[in-house]
Amino acid sequence: MSSEQLKQKFKQLPKFVQKKLHHIGVDGTKLVGECDKNQEAKKKLRLILKEIDFIHLHFNESEGELLKIARELLRPFRNKFINALEIFVPKQAVRPEASSSNNSKRKRNSGDVDGGNKRTKRQ
Repeated sequence: MSSEQLKQKFKQLPKFVQKKLHHIGVDGTKLVGECDKNQEAKKKLRLILKEIDFIHLHFNESEGELLKIARELLRPFRNKFINALEIFVPKQAVRPEASSSNNSKRKRNSGDVDGGNKRTKRQ
């Protein structure tokens, strides 16, 4: 989606929602770099993430289309903030010792021990 299309969608939203989206984008992006060093930044970023998750509270039931637009605009920010907070960590990163023990592939039993494969035994 081009930036012009994004601007048009953004302008369709109510002013107070535009301000909230701007606040989420600007403040959240600043906090992403500070999360590793500063616990306070992590707390603030979590609060911003909650604002994203509860953006639907700012819309009436009749404004479903506007809610879809807001969620579409916030999706990249939400993913970026979740990655910065390391809320979702892949299993391999959680337990590296478990993945190293299962590193080698299981070898297929070729049937050499039993005297060849079954097809040649039957013939």
